[in-house]
Amino acid sequence: MILIRSGEDERFPIQTIKIADGSFSFEMEAQDIEWYELVFSDEFENGAAKPISFLAEPGVLLMELYPMNFHRKNKLKGTPSNEELDRYNQVVDEKFPFWKLEDSIRATEILIDSLRKSTEADSPDNERFLLNRIAYLDTLEQAYEEMYSYYLTHMYEEVQSRNDLIGLLKLSNLFNLLNGKHRSGINIDFSKLKSLFDKQYIVLSNNYLYKNMETSLIADEEIAKGEMFIDFEAVDFAGREHLLSQFINGKITIVHFWGSWCLPCRKKGIELITLYNDFREKGLSVVGVARERSLRDAIVAANSDGYPWSNLVELNDKHRIWRKYKMQNSGGDIFVFDEEGKIITYSISVDNLRDLLTNYFENI
Repeated sequence: MILIRSGEDERFPIQTIKIADGSFSFEMEAQDIEWYELVFSDEFENGAAKPISFLAEPGVLLMELYPMNFHRKNKLKGTPSNEELDRYNQVVDEKFPFWKLEDSIRATEILIDSLRKSTEADSPDNERFLLNRIAYLDTLEQAYEEMYSYYLTHMYEEVQSRNDLIGLLKLSNLFNLLNGKHRSGINIDFSKLKSLFDKQYIVLSNNYLYKNMETSLIADEEIAKGEMFIDFEAVDFAGREHLLSQFINGKITIVHFWGSWCLPCRKKGIELITLYNDFREKGLSVVGVARERSLRDAIVAANSDGYPWSNLVELNDKHRIWRKYKMQNSGGDIFVFDEEGKIITYSISVDNLRDLLTNYFENI
C-alpha cells in the first residue's frame, strides 16, 4: 500500500506500507490536520486506482478498506475529523450511487466480450442479443455521465457553502478537473473558484494542501512562454543550497528536470549530452534538477548517465519545485530560458530543441 499527501504523485510515495494477513498499521506525525491518501499498490501498478483519502490528526484511526470496486464499503473511525469524513462519504454515496452503475457496466462489458468470443457469435440470435447489450451499455454510460454531472454540480455548490478541510479537498478536485481539461458536463467558473480560494478558504492558508494549491495557481499564471523563470532553492550533490538564479547568468540555459526513477527523463538527459557538447562553446548552459528521496539516488544515476553539467536535487518536494513549474503529475521536463531568464519554450523534444538552438545562435 502506498502513502502519499493528497494530490501528490503516486509514483513518489512518502511511504510503502506492508499488508500482512489482511491487516496493516503505521504511525505518522503531522503538525496540523492534513490530507493524505492511501493507494493499493496492485491497483496502482495496473493503472487504475481509487485513492482512499483520510486526515492525519492526533489519535488512533481505524480503517476498514476494500478494493477499488467496493470502495463504498470503506470505513473510517476513531478520530473526530475522519468520522465526519466517513459520514460525509456515506451521504455522497447514497445520493450518487455510482457503484450501482459501475457494477452494471462491468457486468455488461463482460457479457458483450463473452458474446463476441462465443462459438455461435455469427448466429442471428446471438448477433441481435449482442446489439441489444451494446445499446444497453451505451444507455448505462450515458446515465453515468449524467450522474457525474449532477455530482459535480453538487460539489460546485458545496465548496461555496463550506470553508473546512472537506471543502478544501473538493475545491482542489475541481481545480484539478479544470486543469486537466476534462469534460465536466457543467459550467465551472474558474474565477469564482479562485475567489473562493483567496477569500473563503484563506482560514486554511497554513494547511499543506492549501499551500500546494496556491503554488499551482501561481504556476498557472506565471509558467508561459515569455514569462520570467520562477526561482527556487535546491541542494547540490554535496548538500549545499543553491538558487536556480545562480545558473541563469546571461546565457541561454536549459533546465533538465528529471529523477533517477524516471527512465524517460533520463533518456532525454542522455540525448541532451550531445546537444550540450555541440552548443556549449556558443554559450549554451545546462543545469539538471532531480526529484528524489535521497541524494545518493541522484548521484548514482547522474554518474551512470554521464551528465557533464551541474545538478541540483529537490529532496522530498521540500520546495514544491515540480508544482512551481506545472509538472506535479509528470516525471520531469525540459525548460529553455533566454539570457534574461525568460521562458523560450518547454516540453520540447531534443530534435526540435536542436533546431531551435541552431536558429537562435545563427541570429545573434
